[in-house]
Amino acid sequence: MLRGFLLISLLFTIAIIAVFGFRGQKSTGSPFEIFPDMVRQMKVRAQAPLNFFSDGRGPRLRHAGRRG
Repeated sequence: MLRGFLLISLLFTIAIIAVFGFRGQKSTGSPFEIFPDMVRQMKVRAQAPLNFFSDGRGPRLRHAGRRG
């Protein structure tokens, strides 16, 4: 019973290391993320023109009836 548990846990550990690799290991592939990082999301940067809006401008003017 214990020998089977140790064998299964050893094989499971080897499989996890084979899939995810060691920490700090360099890879050419893109990182696997369950929840994407906010650093790489689309956002408006005021310093450079973007194709986010059709006219290429970043910041938008406030609406006339806006509170706050």
